Amino acid sequence: MQAIQTIAEKITIVQEIARQTDLLALNAAVEAARAAKMSLDANDEAARDDLFAHYTMERQRDVHRDFGIAKTPVKVAASASAEEDDGLLLL
Repeated sequence: MQAIQTIAEKITIVQEIARQTDLLALNAAVEAARAAKMSLDANDEAARDDLFAHYTMERQRDVHRDFGIAKTPVKVAASASAEEDDGLLLL
C-alpha cells in the first residue's frame, strides 16, 4: 500500500511539472506573438515613412516643374536655438 501512495505522489509531482511547463510554453508563444506584432508595426511605420518621403519628393518635383523653380541654395533663418548656424535649403 505504501508503494502505491509513493507512486501517486510522484505522478502528482510530474503532473504539476507538466502543467507549469505548459504555462511556460504558452507564455513564450504569447511573447513571441507580441514581438512579431511589434516588428510588423515597426516595419509598417517605416514603409509609411518611405512612402510619405517619396510622395513629398514627387510633389516637390511637380512644384519645381510647374512653377519653373530652379534648385538653387536659399539662405534660411536659424532655428530657435541660438547655438545653431544658418543653414541652406535647396528649393
